[in-house]
Amino acid sequence: MANWLMRIQKRVKQVVDAMEKERSSASSSAKVLGEVEVELVEAGQVANEKKAVPGVPGVPPPMNVRTKLTGVDKVLTRCDGSMYFTDHHLDIVSRYGYLAAYFIVVLVFLFQ
Repeated sequence: MANWLMRIQKRVKQVVDAMEKERSSASSSAKVLGEVEVELVEAGQVANEKKAVPGVPGVPPPMNVRTKLTGVDKVLTRCDGSMYFTDHHLDIVSRYGYLAAYFIVVLVFLFQ
């Protein structure tokens, strides 16, 4: 189980690194975020026009890692790339869970 979680964590880290690399290269050039319909009014004439809205240099759009993942990786990962349940959590749960289970089994055998 821990091996499986570590492999998922490695794949997620690769995706996050690739997306960070894309963001750093994209932030150096201004990107067009979309088009906005603008209404121009001049001397009694109304004209509708679409204008491109440039992105703010140095502020890349928010990163959503889950769009690049598949399967269980997507289920266990938050949008920012951190995982809900990692191998460290499994380690802590198994350490204290074993003690609790052992204590319960000893109590059951003592009071039979």
